[in-house]
Amino acid sequence: MKNDISEIYLIVKANGLLYLINHEKEVEVTPKACFPMGSPNEFISLINSEGKEVFLVGGLTECPKNIRDPLLKYLRDRHFNIEITRIIDIKEDYQLRIWEVETKQGKRKFQAALKTWPRKRKNNTYVIEDLSGDIYSIVEKTKLDKKSIKLISPFVD
Repeated sequence: MKNDISEIYLIVKANGLLYLINHEKEVEVTPKACFPMGSPNEFISLINSEGKEVFLVGGLTECPKNIRDPLLKYLRDRHFNIEITRIIDIKEDYQLRIWEVETKQGKRKFQAALKTWPRKRKNNTYVIEDLSGDIYSIVEKTKLDKKSIKLISPFVD
């Protein structure tokens, strides 16, 4: 792909994967920081499924919104999430879905918009974004207890 930033854009699809689009050609990509320790937001390589770089983002602060925003969303979703180990309850109240869960960090209660459904990702992982932008994940539904599976099933099957 040609490295002309004005001709490409990124999108994060409902499945949580990042795609680079250039002249109607769509390629799934994975960002890799070239200097993760010293400058994690500069020189981010977008790698295709064959392990080849298809685009190099020079720096997040200088790149256009159509590159920066989807890339930041993808990175946030991928790196900052809380793993749900048990679902205690799910209630609906005033256009909100209220989740009461147990995580590796302890019990939590969070709210998500009714229109926000768990999104399926690779390897049967589901993610839920709450109203404040925190990401909760269910790594493998089948490893949850019976009550948790019963509670989550209407939202993911």
